[in-house]
Amino acid sequence: MFIPVADPRVHNPIGWRRQPANGVLALTWSALAEADVGLLDPVADEVHLYGPRADGFFPGHHNVKHPEPDRLSVIVKRYRAVFLPSGAESRDELSWALAAIASGTPVMSRPSTVLDALLPDRYVRVESPQDVTNAFDRLSDEVERGRLSVSARRHVFMTHTPRSRFEQILHQIGIPVVAPERITVLAATKRPEQVQRLLESFAVQRWPRKELSLLLHGVERFNVAEVQRLLERVDDPTQVVGCPDRWTLGDCLNAGLDAANGEYVAKMDDDDHYGSHHLTDLVLAARYSGAAAVGKLANTTYLTASDVMVDWRIDDQERFVHHLPGATMLARTELVRRYGFRRVNRSVDSMLWERMTAEGHRLYSTHWFDFVRVRHDDNTYVRGDEDFLKLATRPPLAGLTLERWIS
Repeated sequence: MFIPVADPRVHNPIGWRRQPANGVLALTWSALAEADVGLLDPVADEVHLYGPRADGFFPGHHNVKHPEPDRLSVIVKRYRAVFLPSGAESRDELSWALAAIASGTPVMSRPSTVLDALLPDRYVRVESPQDVTNAFDRLSDEVERGRLSVSARRHVFMTHTPRSRFEQILHQIGIPVVAPERITVLAATKRPEQVQRLLESFAVQRWPRKELSLLLHGVERFNVAEVQRLLERVDDPTQVVGCPDRWTLGDCLNAGLDAANGEYVAKMDDDDHYGSHHLTDLVLAARYSGAAAVGKLANTTYLTASDVMVDWRIDDQERFVHHLPGATMLARTELVRRYGFRRVNRSVDSMLWERMTAEGHRLYSTHWFDFVRVRHDDNTYVRGDEDFLKLATRPPLAGLTLERWIS
């Protein structure tokens, strides 16, 4: 069987909902077997049907008629999960499952050898009514649902798109494929004690082609020879850009930008926490959104003075926005060079976004995972803890715990 793909231009998480209004959307191609109906009994009052055979097989429940495959991405975002009654036995079912996952909605299914091969550990296996209850409880936790959604969609975008399938075919017949885009990471720091942490944040990134431009702001304070020794342990290309203390932050970033070799440029801060998929997910978001710059406006923020974690702009996930945190930005290098960083020490990124959006370029905020922002009294973006606490969607969590947000 020819394995289907999900086209990111059609099926993507743009407009994804962290708390969808509806329960389960069952994708149906034939009459639901009695056992399958029984499997959904624990959540039966929250089940809708969708598919060529949606009519009449689940009496008393809403049936979505006349399905249009290209509209699936819009429809599934309204639901907490998609259910595959037969475990994806046909090509059509596989195609719709991939489309649902690419759109950001987790999939529940009976155990399926096909799904196990195509989506290892990225769908929810259910074999009994109790499994359905447990799965629904899990997917009611917006953080757990979000983690599953992000992991599954990442796998689809990396493995089951027209682009990736074409590259797989070329590889099988021995034809070299074009290397993925290179990312130049601009990492500016004024703190010698933070260099090691910056290198670790960069080194864990799984994107296969990346380089680091380490910008030492106030190079006079650094032991450059020791920094170079640390860089020798990094497998990817690196360079040190010494920036005099009299330079502004914008000057430092422009110096790194001038030396960048990547098609993309990204920024990483020396005091924030980054998961290993951070850069990968930014590139994927740039591809499916078509935005000029992408980042994570929604994020979890650790307030060091208050010793709590709060959410920040949590609904600004998978949305076009007017601002992005500089610590999460990724954009085409040629575009950033066109505008450059303003020669100031604060609001460097805000000014870049203002100039870009004024000329019609769009900014996109992807999901909030694999990044935790850290706030302290030495941030370039000045805002008091009280603002973060007041604007948080949920009660703060005590202490710094990264496990739920960093993979």
